[in-house]
Amino acid sequence: MRFSDKEESTLQTNELYPAVKPFIQEDLLKFIDLASNASDMERILNTAARYIGNALILIDLFGAVLCYSSDFEILDPLWAENIRQGSYTGDFSRKVRANNSMQDWSRTGQPVQEITLEGDMQPKLVARIEEDRHVMAALVMVAHHTPICSMHQQTLPILAKLIYSAYTRNHPQAPVSLQDMPYAAALFALLDNASDNGPTNLDSLDFPAEMQAVTARLVDRYDNRYIKRAFSQEMQGIFPEGHLVQKKGYICALTSGVAPVQHEALEKLALQDNARIGISWRFSDIMDFHHYFNQSVSVIKLAEKHQDKNRVVNFTNYAFYALLENYTGKYPLDWYCHPALTQLRLHDQSHHTEYYETLRTFMITRCNQKQSAEQLFIHRNTLQYRLNRITALTGLDLSESMTTWVLLISFAIEKYKS
Repeated sequence: MRFSDKEESTLQTNELYPAVKPFIQEDLLKFIDLASNASDMERILNTAARYIGNALILIDLFGAVLCYSSDFEILDPLWAENIRQGSYTGDFSRKVRANNSMQDWSRTGQPVQEITLEGDMQPKLVARIEEDRHVMAALVMVAHHTPICSMHQQTLPILAKLIYSAYTRNHPQAPVSLQDMPYAAALFALLDNASDNGPTNLDSLDFPAEMQAVTARLVDRYDNRYIKRAFSQEMQGIFPEGHLVQKKGYICALTSGVAPVQHEALEKLALQDNARIGISWRFSDIMDFHHYFNQSVSVIKLAEKHQDKNRVVNFTNYAFYALLENYTGKYPLDWYCHPALTQLRLHDQSHHTEYYETLRTFMITRCNQKQSAEQLFIHRNTLQYRLNRITALTGLDLSESMTTWVLLISFAIEKYKS
C-alpha cells in the first residue's frame, strides 16, 4: 500500500514522537515539510522559533554558531556576543565547563537540559543532537519571550533533529564531516583537557603510527565562520586521510605526514586566503597531541613576529626561538652571545665595513663560500678577504664545529632580541 507524502509524514511523526502528539498535528507537520525541502536556514529557524515562542540557536560540538533565528531579539549579552563572534567566547567556554548542570548532563545523557550559566539573563533549554551515539550539535532555546514548559521539553528535541538535518543537507561542505566527528570530538577533548586523562573513546579510534599537527590561522577575517568553513574544506582536501579540529581560531589537521605535493598545496592555500600555517614535529602517542598542536601554533606566532615571508613554516625553523620564548633564567640572554658579534658590529660602525653581516651569512649558509658570495652580491675573493679580516680581528677559528654552532646561536639570540 502506497502513502502520499503527507500521509508518510504523519505516520513518521506519530511513530517517532508519540509523546508530543497533543502539540504537533498540523503546525509541526508543516514544519517537517519546510525543514525537509527549504534551503533558507533563517526561514527554517524563524518558523521553528515562532512555533516554540522563543529564539533558537544551532551550535556545533565545538561551540560554533551555525545559524540562529532573527524574529526574536536575543537580549542575553553572553549569547549576543557568541553570535557576533560566530562561536563561544573564551569566557563563555570557561563558564560552560564549570557549570554543574552541564557536567550532570554530560554524565546522564538526557536529550534535553535546562542550563543557566553565571551571568545569564534568562535560562536556556538545550537539546542535544546525536548520530550513532555521538553528540554532533545542540539546539539552544533562549527562554526570554515564553517561559519553559512541558511542551518545550518535549518538542525541542524534535525541532533540533529537523533543523540539524536541514543544516547538513544545505551545507554539505561543513568543516567536519559526519564520519569524522568522533575523531574531531576526541581531538577537541585532548586540547580542551590537556592535563586530564583524555577522552574515553580513544580506544575505538584508529590513529596513524606517526602523526604531525598542521595548523592554520587566517590573518584577516579570522572570525568569519563562513570563510573558516571553506578554508577547512580546502585543508581536508589536502589531507583527505587526516582529521580536522578547530580551537580558538586555529584550524588543525592531524595527519600522518606532509608530502612535498601537500606542502606545495598548503603554500598555495595560505597565499590565496592570507593564512599562516605551522607544522609540528612528528609524534607517535595521540595523548601528546595537545603538545604538538601548541608547537604548531607557536611556530605561526613566531613566524609572524619575525616577519617571515614564508607562509608555511616547520617548527624546526623556530625551535630555538621557541626555547628563547620560554627562557626563565636569571642571567640576561646577552651573556650567551659570543663577544665577537659585538666586536664586529662596533668595527662596522667605526670603519664602514660589513663584517657582521658577512659572518652571519657565512654561518647560515653552513660556511659555503659560493652561496655566501651570491647572497652578499660580492666576489668570492672579496668574501675570502673579509673572512680573513674577521678571524684576525676576533681570533675565531671558523673551521671548528663548536665555534660555528655557538655563533649560530648568538646570531639567533640577537635576531630574537631585535
